[in-house]
Amino acid sequence: MEAGVRQGCPLAPLLYLFVAQALLCWLQKQKVGIRLRPDREELATAFQFADDTKVLLESDAKVPGFIAVMDTFGRATGQRLNLSKVELLRVGCLPAAPGPAAAVAGAAPAVPGMPAAPAVPVAPAAPAAPAAPDVPAAPAAAAAPTTGPAAAAAPGPGVQEQLCGLKVVTAATALSVPFSSDPTRLRLDWTARMREARRRLRRVAHLGLSVFGRASAASAYCTSMVTWHMEHSGLPDDIAQELERLVARVVDRRLAPDSTEKRLTGIPTELLYGHPTTGGFGALPIRQHVRGRHATWAARLAAHDDIPAAPQPQPWCVAYDVYLRAHHPSLRPSSTLTAVPVVEGAGDIIPSHPLPEDTERTVSALGWLPPVQVLTEAPEPGAWCFTAPLWGNPLLTPSPAAASGEQEEEDSGSDGETAVEPVPAGVARRTQGRGLDYRHRTLRACARLVTIGDLVRAHAARPPAVAAVDWEGWLRDYLAPSDGRRRRRGPTLAALQGLVGDIPPSWWSAAQAHAAQLASPGPAPVPAPSTSEVVRTTIMPRMGWKLSGSETLKVPLAKLSVRMATSMQLDDVATRRADLHEDYERAAQGLPPRAVVRREDLPAAAAATLGAIRDTLARLWQKVRWERRHFETLWRLAIDAVPLPGNSHMPLARREPCGCGQHGHGGAAVEAHAAAAPTPRQHHFWDCAVAKAVVAQINAHNPGPAPISQAQLWLVQAPPGFQQCVWDVVVMAALAATEHGRVRLRGMTRAAAALRIQTAAAAAPEAAVAGAAEAEPDLDEIPPTQLTPPQPGVNPVELACARAVADFWSRLMQFAQLGVPQKGWDGVDATHPILAVVNGEMLCAMPQAMELEA
Repeated sequence: MEAGVRQGCPLAPLLYLFVAQALLCWLQKQKVGIRLRPDREELATAFQFADDTKVLLESDAKVPGFIAVMDTFGRATGQRLNLSKVELLRVGCLPAAPGPAAAVAGAAPAVPGMPAAPAVPVAPAAPAAPAAPDVPAAPAAAAAPTTGPAAAAAPGPGVQEQLCGLKVVTAATALSVPFSSDPTRLRLDWTARMREARRRLRRVAHLGLSVFGRASAASAYCTSMVTWHMEHSGLPDDIAQELERLVARVVDRRLAPDSTEKRLTGIPTELLYGHPTTGGFGALPIRQHVRGRHATWAARLAAHDDIPAAPQPQPWCVAYDVYLRAHHPSLRPSSTLTAVPVVEGAGDIIPSHPLPEDTERTVSALGWLPPVQVLTEAPEPGAWCFTAPLWGNPLLTPSPAAASGEQEEEDSGSDGETAVEPVPAGVARRTQGRGLDYRHRTLRACARLVTIGDLVRAHAARPPAVAAVDWEGWLRDYLAPSDGRRRRRGPTLAALQGLVGDIPPSWWSAAQAHAAQLASPGPAPVPAPSTSEVVRTTIMPRMGWKLSGSETLKVPLAKLSVRMATSMQLDDVATRRADLHEDYERAAQGLPPRAVVRREDLPAAAAATLGAIRDTLARLWQKVRWERRHFETLWRLAIDAVPLPGNSHMPLARREPCGCGQHGHGGAAVEAHAAAAPTPRQHHFWDCAVAKAVVAQINAHNPGPAPISQAQLWLVQAPPGFQQCVWDVVVMAALAATEHGRVRLRGMTRAAAALRIQTAAAAAPEAAVAGAAEAEPDLDEIPPTQLTPPQPGVNPVELACARAVADFWSRLMQFAQLGVPQKGWDGVDATHPILAVVNGEMLCAMPQAMELEA
């Protein structure tokens, strides 16, 4: 091979896969790699991503052989190593000084950012030193974890260590993720990452995009470069908070990260999340998205729980499996089904046995989601109940008392130990429905209490409360506590009995029956399936989630995606948005607010209409092919997110006087106690002169006997004589034009007020001080170029009305220029009001004339 393809050629990755696959096959044929399990012959040879390859070597002694293997490959293919770019990274716990020891295999994950498994010996002559599982470790190209006798003496200060002509480094990067056995070398340069994110957000803020466009651009272009590193290197809380703040500034207020301009917040940050078809704005929920990525890794890990039938198990799953079982006998990959993140206050998964940060991040990731549920009924209890796991088993539902947060009676001794540890209310809500792990914390740490069969044996052999028996011996034989806490007899026996009470009676009877068969003389009973087989065949296939509000939509554990995991964390956001949508529908129909009359107390006909706005928004988004900037006002209005002081998101802010003179005057105290004072949304989008001017234009072309109602406008309900497809466009144009007029009127009013203050300041400083005290600070979204007072002799209100009406018809004419949509417009003919179809072309009606008073 004498020549290749050009850099950037779209065929380059596909063509190079032939070479990469050939290289992997050659390395496997030459038995290059490490054994992740000492009892199995499979070798983990290398990790590949496109043309990026990381080879695993057992020790320094394997480096010369690796170079020879690559030399043969180079002579056969023309693809040779560039030795100046190849680095060796030792993975695992390194000895203080080289000495005779067995070569060890530092297990590295297949996915960057996953922690390494403990080292396992490959030479039976001597035991291996365990590798450090608490840091992510993956070898660089031709990686060689080494503790073998071939290690050379460490070079002097400032001298680059080399081995067979290859540089030996203490840290390396793969796919932009750092790897090292030194925890201090693992933290990313978040300052540089955030600098780049700020630069991209600045560019998005200066583009002429709608709120939906800015949300999409911020998610796809600005934050995606950071979420990759958060997935594999952790989620620093301060970085996540800062990124969420900057994204909200750009998406909602169209402010660049470094802008000093102040504007009112319209959309609360959490309501930016969600697809527009659900009423959201399309922004990426960064924390939930990253946790969703971690949750998909946890779901894959849980499915791996000792699958001997898998011909090529994923190496990172094997590494986790080895490490978790070595960490504690009751810990296994399926423990991810019930684990809760430590940061939620639930404590370590195994009490007094903290997992490394990166390992805990993956193992407990499903804890950010709702508890896994049983999608299909479990089989009839039988011998399998004897070997079913006690911990990490979602089929074992806590007792109703535990589910409601109640605790069993405590038996406290002089040392403060209790039978059942109290669980804070917040932690109880997070751990509810997640098996027995957080209900019985003191027994969770017992190394010999792993299965229901272990519990049956311990319960049957429990000593009497006051009998003179070897208590320590019984503890050692049946429980084997591993957390170092002293176990007093009374509380421990009470805790054991409480655990028995939480086992379903049918399971407990089946396990006792199998134990009796094992103890009875005669032929041995049919062996119970192993714990791994029970997990694999009985527990895992039945686990998943039932989507909120539906009994038919189910997500099996094996089908969990990042999108679904992210969505399941936003149930609270969906509930809040639904409440705001209901408030909007009530206001549109003149119904009392939720705080006054509950939905159950409304007339049946009125209650039946609530909740339809979400379907309306979904229909508009999917059916109306129009620039998304025309959709923005309706979406904001539905959640009261137009930046108006005094709305539901800013209830304590002083309501700003409207330029029409009919709203917000008389002071905050007077308005706050006014029983019939309209909300800012009600005034600006229905009662204000600007809104009335736009509605008057619609009524002028309304063929019906009555003028349109507020519900027909706000809820996009077509009045008689209008086709729904036309009314959809008219409503969005009308609301957007009303907002345009409101902004213009506010700008002129504030500019005129500022001019009056300047004039007063020049004439009388005292008057200027008084005027400044009454003026509001400029906190809203009006750019300085719009703060222009009207020409002398022109009424600002009438000018704002004219601008709103002109904007309304301008939007409709722009839509008409797009042509007749292909679907849904068959019923629109030449006589249809406002928008009509004549000879296959769409025509827009002419506006009603308006006159401005001099």
